[in-house]
Amino acid sequence: MAWFVVALVLPRGVSAQIDTLQRDTTRRIAPVVVDTPPVMDSITRDSLRADSVRAEAIRKRAARLADTIKTALVSYPTAPKTEVLRERRWTRDEMMATGAMNLADLLDDVPGITSFRTSWFPGVYAAAFQGDFRRMRVFMDGIELDSPDPRNNSVLDLVEISLASLDEVVVERSAGEVRVWLRTWTVTSVTPYTRTDVFTGDLNTNGFRGLFGRRFMNGALFQLTMQQGETARQRGNVGFGGTRGESGDGDLRQITARVGWARGDLSVDGHIATTSRTRDITAAESLSYAIPQYDGSRRDAYVRVGYGTPARGWSAQGLLGTLRTGPRIPEDLLNGGGGTGGGDTAIVVPDSSTSVTQAVVHAGYSWERTRIEGFTRWRSRARPINLPPECSSLRPLNPFPTELVRCLDDRPLAELAPGFRVSTDRGWLAGSVYGERLTLDSSSRVDANLRLTLRSWLTVSLAHSALDPDGTTGRVGEQTSRVEGALRQGRSAVSAGFIRLAFAPGSRGLVIPRLLTPYDTSQTPSLPAFAGSGLTFAVETPLYKDIRLELHGLRWNEGREFRPQTQLRASFILQSEWRNRFPKGHFSINARLIHEYRSGVAFLEPDLQGTVNAFRQTQPYNFGIAMLEIRILRATMFYQFRNVYGSAYTQVPGVPMPPPFQIYGVRWDWFN
Repeated sequence: MAWFVVALVLPRGVSAQIDTLQRDTTRRIAPVVVDTPPVMDSITRDSLRADSVRAEAIRKRAARLADTIKTALVSYPTAPKTEVLRERRWTRDEMMATGAMNLADLLDDVPGITSFRTSWFPGVYAAAFQGDFRRMRVFMDGIELDSPDPRNNSVLDLVEISLASLDEVVVERSAGEVRVWLRTWTVTSVTPYTRTDVFTGDLNTNGFRGLFGRRFMNGALFQLTMQQGETARQRGNVGFGGTRGESGDGDLRQITARVGWARGDLSVDGHIATTSRTRDITAAESLSYAIPQYDGSRRDAYVRVGYGTPARGWSAQGLLGTLRTGPRIPEDLLNGGGGTGGGDTAIVVPDSSTSVTQAVVHAGYSWERTRIEGFTRWRSRARPINLPPECSSLRPLNPFPTELVRCLDDRPLAELAPGFRVSTDRGWLAGSVYGERLTLDSSSRVDANLRLTLRSWLTVSLAHSALDPDGTTGRVGEQTSRVEGALRQGRSAVSAGFIRLAFAPGSRGLVIPRLLTPYDTSQTPSLPAFAGSGLTFAVETPLYKDIRLELHGLRWNEGREFRPQTQLRASFILQSEWRNRFPKGHFSINARLIHEYRSGVAFLEPDLQGTVNAFRQTQPYNFGIAMLEIRILRATMFYQFRNVYGSAYTQVPGVPMPPPFQIYGVRWDWFN
């Protein structure tokens, strides 16, 4: 009866719905448990195991990739940044971007440096700082580059330094001298790296530069650079060995190589650089100023052992280098062919071949932002043939000689030069004190540089140099001071400064390249002491978007020998990657227009006895260079137009410089 009661209570539709439901007659069977492995758990374990294997493989691959960058070789420390405006420091790419073909082109951008050339790149390239060639010193990995060739009278020929082998150039401009620190290229990747430059142009100019280097997994390294070029304006046959002309044409071949090993804080390496060059006669208005032809070579080599890094803690290194330079003597003269004097005795061939051995020991310690270091430099010179008896063998080592042996270059045959440096760079304050005992001329030099950032818009620098020679050398003391200040507003800056140079009373000797003046090897001119002052100025500012101006100049109260009264250099630069159009950085443009002005420079004019009786002065001139570089991916096309104004100018009296000419080429680099 229960169903009847429910039917009376429920609505009609529901009751009908209930009536239609049928009873479940399906037989229920008890579940049977089967012992099977847990499939999902095994899949999870396998997945985790695969993930761990994959993660380990990724870790090992990352470690292997990270290990492809090896420890760099120890580097020689340089000076802190003490300039009020931009520092003259160039990396490899920055050097190429300036359009410099050699070191002299690069140093033309340093205030106070005056370069002198006799022709296009096979010619003689010398540079003086504030009118003195001794104030220009060049160091390669800590080894000071000497010029023992008597033709140059201890003045370094800058064309013999290959830019292709350099990784960085740092200019330390103290008040009294300029020290140029060159750091040679050091490869760090185990992936082989190659770069080539090929260029050609007017004046039958052709050149090639290339380098290759790689590291090995055990830390060893091998690298090689080559550079070759020639000009042949007046040669009868273009190419090496052509008929000689009288425009200073010639060819230049440079090869450098390095092998070494580095791991952790320890590194050992050996480096060699060879330069072979020929130069035709360089005609001049006066026959006495003509530059004779030359065919010779220079070879620099050193071995180095270093520990630590100059950036932190202790570091030390020792270098032993050797230099040999001299002319190539023709085989027929060496064998006595065609040269007999009344018998079978061969004509004696004058030989100015010279060798120099140099050893450098350097140690220093860095903490926080301060560094103290000390060094000792030892040199020994030798000439084997046709010398006076007192020059035929090495003198006993005398660290502080009181008299000089009068050889072809008027320099002692052995010398020791200890020195020190204390430097700091704390952002708002940077300074350096450098001291050295120069037994080359028995003198002591102390340089102090200080830079203060007083406000975000105001920077001041102070520099002072003192040279105190031994009284027996005949050289007088020098005191040089420089004060500069800079004002900044956004990306624009302007600076001005004052220089004071004074010699002690007496007669000051001059060291000049004998190829640039008609003195023979036994003459050393001297002039009375003087005091002078000069004003420096510089402007660095953007002009429009990526176009900027870099200008600097120097004006002295008067012009002196090898020092123009006024020098000015202005560079209009467009340098951009246009990231808004090329976001991946596959394109860049570098366009420059460089203008230089130099007033007349006085050169010594000797009389028949070789004494100074007059000065011969070059004429003021304006000189311009236009250049364009376009990079696409890793290839760069470049073009230069030199002497764009068509000026007939000279940097050495009576020796004309080349007319307007163009060079163009391409350089590219890749990882093999």
